[in-house]
Amino acid sequence: MIKQKAFDFCQNLIIYLLFLFIVCEHHVSFTAVKNISLYTAVLLAFTMLFLRKDEIFQRIKSNFSHAKISLIFLALFVAYALLISCFPYDDSFGSAKKAFSEFGRGIAFLFVVLVCSNGKERQQNIIFYAILAAFIFITAYYALPIFENLDKISSTDPEAGRIANRGYSLFVDRFMVFALLGVILFKSNAVKVFMIIFCCIAIAMDILGGARGSWLSVFVAFALLFIFLVFSKHRDFLKKNFKKLFTVGVLCFLCIGVLFSGSSIAKYKFSQGANSAGRDLILKERLPLLFETNRWMWGLGHGEHLYDKFLADKSDEKGIEIFMMSIRDGKRHWFNDEPFFIGNIYYYGVIGVSFLFLSFFYLLKESLISFKCTQNLLFAGVLISAIAYFGIRGLFETYNLRILYLFYLIGFLILFKSKVDAKNER
Repeated sequence: MIKQKAFDFCQNLIIYLLFLFIVCEHHVSFTAVKNISLYTAVLLAFTMLFLRKDEIFQRIKSNFSHAKISLIFLALFVAYALLISCFPYDDSFGSAKKAFSEFGRGIAFLFVVLVCSNGKERQQNIIFYAILAAFIFITAYYALPIFENLDKISSTDPEAGRIANRGYSLFVDRFMVFALLGVILFKSNAVKVFMIIFCCIAIAMDILGGARGSWLSVFVAFALLFIFLVFSKHRDFLKKNFKKLFTVGVLCFLCIGVLFSGSSIAKYKFSQGANSAGRDLILKERLPLLFETNRWMWGLGHGEHLYDKFLADKSDEKGIEIFMMSIRDGKRHWFNDEPFFIGNIYYYGVIGVSFLFLSFFYLLKESLISFKCTQNLLFAGVLISAIAYFGIRGLFETYNLRILYLFYLIGFLILFKSKVDAKNER
């Protein structure tokens, strides 16, 4: 009886710890809370394993099967990233330690998910609420400084007119689709209205941040979600709410027009059109330098400092100035603005990036298959979020995109699929 109560206590507490972890992980603060919540969940997961070893091993096996191929390739990527980081291009930057610190958190999260996912609808709901809460809290964090700088919105200097932090756009790329799903999935009209207003605020802040890659990412997220709705049983939602959606859409376009006419950074970025802002030159200039060495296959190791060190050495060796260099803390620095999968070749080589890409690809495949079988829009959310973040925003930068988000998306997929399995068993 005591073991049963202890097991149930661990099972119930873990999902709330994951809620706290997801919210804090996608924020610029709360590092201590984030780590405490995650590793307490890990401890409780091991406790569950100790209390009911056979049952938990069977659950891990079942949950692993929900994203088996994606998990296998992700495991191969992590193993390779740790291995190459033990033999980095330069061993003065602690590459292996940084790689373990970065990916260890993702491994811990997936372990907890594999142990605790029991197919209860409550778990799926809590994780969905956690994603929305993370988006709302980070939006509030970045929104507050905007009011202090509103007078600069039309500044003649476009950068001064960037009154929203560009870093916010990375969260919009990840979470916008889930906020849109909130409009569809919540039954309360009051909550629906709140989510619509929130989505409008997020879009406005994204525009004021001036990240064109994010604008495209959000547009693609809208377009893909519309396609999923039209070609599924959820088309009824569009039919029943057509007038309301049309009215909201028109109002949003009018507001966007006002923002573009009043924001100097928005007008400047829009005027650039398809201009790559030098990213094509980055590819042409830097990638051949990597392919002159055997590191194109193996990689330099984990960490941005190795990228800077490699380019600095090549600059000195060839007596050339490499495009878009800046000085930071007295050292030469280059932003890693190649497309995501190409940019990561510097760190993990073609071998490591092949594993990473295949994990990403099979996540998309599993999400699509799951949606087609169940019509559960949360699977569409996982798919669209991955495409928007790694696929679309990933066309424009490597530097700011986090591989860890792939771990979390796979975890979300497992949690959502375990509910489907439990429903089928009933």
